[in-house]
Amino acid sequence: MSRAEDLLEETIAITKGLAESAGDGGLKTRADKLVETLEAERGKFFYKALLGVPGSNRCKKAAQAAVAAAESGDASAAEPAMAKLEAEVQDMVGKSDSPPVVLT
Repeated sequence: MSRAEDLLEETIAITKGLAESAGDGGLKTRADKLVETLEAERGKFFYKALLGVPGSNRCKKAAQAAVAAAESGDASAAEPAMAKLEAEVQDMVGKSDSPPVVLT
């Protein structure tokens, strides 16, 4: 696997852990939706090339921050961390769905 694919898989695992530890509620629902979105990204060329590394890395870091915020028990910290993760995932998905670029 490429570095971007590895980062994507790590992000999926971290986000699944967040969903499992969140219990019932909005945070779990949001994390579950992100897992579905991230799993749909598997196998795309974007992640097989170096293009996917920066976005995948930002998503992984945002997922780690969301887990840390959720584990702290501070709801006021968990909300912005989760919003940041959602924004990073949507940005990365938008870039991965862009038309391919041919380098000559």
